[in-house]
Amino acid sequence: MSRELVAREIFGPLGGVLEIAAVRRSGCLVPVDAHSFQSFAVGIEDELAAILDQIESLSRISRCEASVFERLGYAAPHEISLAALVMWSCGVAGMSSDDVERMVVAGSDIQLSRLVQALIFSAPSDEVSANSEMIRRILLGCLRILGRSTEGGLSLVLRIWSASTLPAYLSPTSGASAASKEKVRAYARSLTEEGFTP
Repeated sequence: MSRELVAREIFGPLGGVLEIAAVRRSGCLVPVDAHSFQSFAVGIEDELAAILDQIESLSRISRCEASVFERLGYAAPHEISLAALVMWSCGVAGMSSDDVERMVVAGSDIQLSRLVQALIFSAPSDEVSANSEMIRRILLGCLRILGRSTEGGLSLVLRIWSASTLPAYLSPTSGASAASKEKVRAYARSLTEEGFTP
């Protein structure tokens, strides 16, 4: 997998987090216009910059590769439509304007889970403990952007990821290599260890 594709696998769900967070900040009213999104983006600028720095460090992607986030336009002023929210929530919470609050919850759970998996895939197989701490800090930053509680929120994200992703990936029929499975198991163990202090 090319490094740019690795970056896209990470920045896709991160973009989903940003758009969902902007909808939540609007009071779950869609569409969110470009001006409102810009105001939201200014308010999370420092948090997002810290997240992006940690992603670069964890995944060892270059500044050039990381610039794909800017090219995708997720942090630039733009409108967020109901269709975008349906996409991020995979349609599991409904598809109408009456379902926006449920889509915000489901979409944030889905995108955070995808982000966990993308971060693990991008991380080196060594220094699992230190890298796991960085993944936790990235997720905590995302939870703050989403306006979700970090008290217990991180554990919930990791439980959803482990329940929704691990069984299929670790299955004998998944096609994943033994080394890749062992790496994911190592990160799963490390990420859920007690003793992490945000």
